[in-house]
Amino acid sequence: MKSYSPKMPTQANEQLIQMMSNEQILISDKLMKLEVENKELFLRYHKLRRAFNELLEIHDDLRERSGLDYSDKYDWCDKAGLIDDVE
Repeated sequence: MKSYSPKMPTQANEQLIQMMSNEQILISDKLMKLEVENKELFLRYHKLRRAFNELLEIHDDLRERSGLDYSDKYDWCDKAGLIDDVE
């Protein structure tokens, strides 16, 4: 009966493993940078969305004071791509 003896990696295999390891490190670094950027953009988006909603409330209030009945809040939210966030 033959015993199992793993092959020793050749130099080409070692180079391939090293290249893959380096690529994994680069991808990991990019992922970490993108995660930080995503968090910053997420916070900025919510800040802008709050300001946009406040401006819409002021806009609606001024339209109501001027006697204009039609509220175009949904039109503005649709134009801004925030139709799902209308409160």
